[in-house]
Amino acid sequence: TSSGNPAPVITWWRAGENVAGVDVHNKSGFNGGWVVKSKLYVPLTAEEDGMKYTCRATTAEIGQSVNEVVSLSVRYSPMFFLRDPQEITVLENETVVLNATASANPEPIIYEWLKDGKPMRNSFYKSNKPKVVLSGSVLTINEIDRAHSGRYTCKAKNSEGISTMTFIISVKYSAEITHITESVTKRVGDDVQLECEATAFPIVDNMIGWERDGFNMSRVSIRHTSEMSMLKISDINIEDAGAFTCTAYNGIGIRAKKKAWIIVKHAPTVYKNLTYSKVASEVGAEVVLKCLCRGAPQVSWQWKRDDGKELDYDVRFNTKLVIKRVLQNDYGKYICIARNELGTDQFEIPLRHLSKPDQPTNLTISNISHDAVSLQWRENFDGGLNQLFRIRYFSWHAPERPLFSPTVNETTITINGLSPSTKYSFAVEALNRLGSRGFSKSTVSAETLRISGIANQLGIKEDIPILVIVLVCLVGVVLLALNAFLVLCFIRRHRNRKLQELDMSGTTPYGIMACSI
Repeated sequence: TSSGNPAPVITWWRAGENVAGVDVHNKSGFNGGWVVKSKLYVPLTAEEDGMKYTCRATTAEIGQSVNEVVSLSVRYSPMFFLRDPQEITVLENETVVLNATASANPEPIIYEWLKDGKPMRNSFYKSNKPKVVLSGSVLTINEIDRAHSGRYTCKAKNSEGISTMTFIISVKYSAEITHITESVTKRVGDDVQLECEATAFPIVDNMIGWERDGFNMSRVSIRHTSEMSMLKISDINIEDAGAFTCTAYNGIGIRAKKKAWIIVKHAPTVYKNLTYSKVASEVGAEVVLKCLCRGAPQVSWQWKRDDGKELDYDVRFNTKLVIKRVLQNDYGKYICIARNELGTDQFEIPLRHLSKPDQPTNLTISNISHDAVSLQWRENFDGGLNQLFRIRYFSWHAPERPLFSPTVNETTITINGLSPSTKYSFAVEALNRLGSRGFSKSTVSAETLRISGIANQLGIKEDIPILVIVLVCLVGVVLLALNAFLVLCFIRRHRNRKLQELDMSGTTPYGIMACSI
């Protein structure tokens, strides 16, 4: 300070707070005053850049003070606002924004981004839509995918030095099957193993599984690793042939599925199904004879007439025989032959003239209510024409008055409008434009249910306990006796009142005058 009297007191202030300085000396000055000197030591950090310090000299006795303000300019290399490193977990297809803004003195700050140590640059989708966008301290990744997982480094540089900031990105994505045993061919009695590998993030326990509808999974043994599952079947048979589905799911997205096939070598077995056992056609029409079988390895086909004549057609993998225009001499029996290296099987299919359909079979009841019955049946040979079905039904109380349902082209029907608590019999017939072979010989019977509510009321009436009945009777007897007692009391009271009136009039009940002596 300059000379002052009395000696001024020096204090230091930072952002409104008093900070301790170091007094250097107090010495005499002009005009009998004192010169005071003080120092303040400030450690230079980036936080001090732009900070203002106030030196204040105060003479309390005269109530005066003077101030001097000093602003610091601290040069420092870039400093990031976020803590290093930053760990980020996102879902695939989300948009991610990394902000690595830093402060520094002096400016400008030059930013550079690296992924896994390699410099990055802007990239685009095939449609020229931005995928990765670099904009100074900000990195944007649109619709991020698993390939973007990794370590991202932002370098910030000025004239004082270089600083780095790290982001570690983990991208979650749904399970995906990367490998599966597509097919395995074995003989009966062999062991078979199927493998399925999947990738996902995160990987969870029991992420990979196997399934097959209608298969007894207790026959299989399954072994898991983190990203693989192995299914094994010992001593396989023909029924084991087919597809097992490998599934992979880690809780994200949808379940991944792929099929693995087991092929069991065996001789062909032709399906001798009623659906394909007969064919009918009219002269001049086109007709198709079908033959189905199972067998492995690959099956070849051959068609013959019942007289042994081989037919001219393409036999490779063909299960159909097409007669483009039926002639009279085409009617008869045809034989399809399936063969492979392990054996042969055959099936005889007759080609007939158009006819009435065969009667349906296996008529059964599928549901019963108080006013309806649902039925189903199996259709048989249609005679070569489209067939319809009809139900005949009657109640047991009136078998002479049968009713008929409308015709349907399905093998199920519901008969409505029935009476409750009534027994009915049902039969089914098949019809085409040539007529019918009549209703099925076998019938089914059913009794409709009671109407809801009536059965409950009847049940309550029938289930009244005997004790309640006895108590009601006793109460009735008591009330009757009480009523009789009250009537008797009323009669006696009325009689006594009449006698009193007679006494007062001097007559007796018989009209005789009473004499007094």
